[in-house]
Amino acid sequence: MNPSEPEKIGQLIKKLREEKGMTQEEFAEALKTSQPAIARTESGNQNLTLENLENISEVLGRQI
Repeated sequence: MNPSEPEKIGQLIKKLREEKGMTQEEFAEALKTSQPAIARTESGNQNLTLENLENISEVLGRQI
């Protein structure tokens, strides 16, 4: 089964976070959110707003 769009975005966020050498906890701290929210985002189970995506892009230094 092909991944859904939220799952694809989550996989990309996880890949970029790992490339930056950040843990989920460090990433959550930088985004002022919780580690479980990051886990849900990376698994495609968290709804993201445009503001969320902008903040994630800023922290990762890459456009999502």
